[in-house]
Amino acid sequence: AYSPDGKHIASASCDKSVKIWDAVMMEVLRSLRGHTGRVNGVAWSPDGEFIASAGNDETIRLWSKSGEHKGTLKGHESWQDLESGSKALASKVIQSLAAMVENCGSDRTDRTGQYMVTVADGNMKHMVYVYGTDLNGGKKGEPLACFLSPASVTAVSCKGISVVVGCQDGQVSLCLLHCANAGVL
Repeated sequence: AYSPDGKHIASASCDKSVKIWDAVMMEVLRSLRGHTGRVNGVAWSPDGEFIASAGNDETIRLWSKSGEHKGTLKGHESWQDLESGSKALASKVIQSLAAMVENCGSDRTDRTGQYMVTVADGNMKHMVYVYGTDLNGGKKGEPLACFLSPASVTAVSCKGISVVVGCQDGQVSLCLLHCANAGVL
């Protein structure tokens, strides 16, 4: 997921960590460790100061963008004493994961401004398509770009002309729409 300012990317990892990337240099800045199982999803707070991660260990962990662990949520009791901003961020991660589960086996989609990014279903799970959007935010016409990801896609995120693709095998790919070349990180 891109940070709200587009300078960083947070990715969930099967090695039980969250990785924070420099979105320009495409280098890992830090690995956030604390989950005891695979990390399934991440989300940024609207101000870009915090990251929430959800893992197979049935927890949601809250982090500062500098990598400091701010808290762990497990079950309803741990939510009661949270400030409203932390509750909203944790809720955003849960909604994101619920949408991912709901879309499992169908197109995974992310919309940002003038672009919509989708992932093909079935035997074509490696194909990522970029479409323009109409005034209602729907898919418009034929794809503007497409590329083959190195492995089965589990998540997509786009910001401006950049598309980040998270793969089932742990790889993260970047496609810049103006050049339509994908590089594997």
